[in-house]
Amino acid sequence: MRNIPESFAARLGGASTICHCWRLQLRDGSVLGFTDHDEDVVVQGLVHAAGSGLSASEAHQQLGFGASGCMLAGALDISSLRAEDVLSGRYDGGRIECRLVDWRAPDNSLLVDAFEIASLRRTQHGFSAVLTGVAQRFHEATGRLYQAGCDAEFADARCGLEGAHFTLAAQVASSDGDLVLRIVSTSKAEGWFANGVLARSDLTRLRIRSHFVGTKQDELVLWAPPARPFEIGEAIKLTAGCDKMLATCRDRFANVVNFRGFPHVPSPEMVLAYAHASDVTMDGGSLFR
Repeated sequence: MRNIPESFAARLGGASTICHCWRLQLRDGSVLGFTDHDEDVVVQGLVHAAGSGLSASEAHQQLGFGASGCMLAGALDISSLRAEDVLSGRYDGGRIECRLVDWRAPDNSLLVDAFEIASLRRTQHGFSAVLTGVAQRFHEATGRLYQAGCDAEFADARCGLEGAHFTLAAQVASSDGDLVLRIVSTSKAEGWFANGVLARSDLTRLRIRSHFVGTKQDELVLWAPPARPFEIGEAIKLTAGCDKMLATCRDRFANVVNFRGFPHVPSPEMVLAYAHASDVTMDGGSLFR
């Protein structure tokens, strides 16, 4: 049961002066505020911008640890919400606090719920966000999986490599559509940047699908189109990629000691195969003796 302060409960009857305020905190530490009131509202020192076009659907909740959530929609004409940030995933994983606020006395407010942004996508005239309650974490699988490939992110703490040592500056020579661009030759072997990351000056990060080497130029194919097209001569940064296989970790990066996969786990075909009396590899012993 929610405890509502008497001073705030008194505002809920008669001619209400209550509005909704949303406080959005991004993973990079940035904090934004929005309100459905017709004027800006300052709550706990943060200006919640009016005229944002934000609207929230009915939120659903239940007792226990069941997942709760709601939908949040708005327009992209807010100066702090940029289309390229939405497409690049900057807001994904952000935390939103929803408050009921007395706009005549903003210090008099009630925290209704807290959500995390499960996904944020662009629509024709704005954006829509799927919000999930913090109890959703109890429905997520945690821990490691027994799989042949490495489950660490390239150059993270578990990988142990320094990403800066595998990042270099490049320059866009031309682009072919939204997914293919050509860069001045990097003198790297073909496939070096496959599964890697392309970073732009506005901090947008794009995943690289494949990398081909030409005579004077390299060709990169992206997994998803950028929010804005590339310009000839644009400066970018490229970080090497890894396909998470043991051979790549050993031969390309000499980092087998930090490999986080289980390459010797038998394949499903081996597990489900019938044993034959003449098959010496199916006697229950090691497959790598």
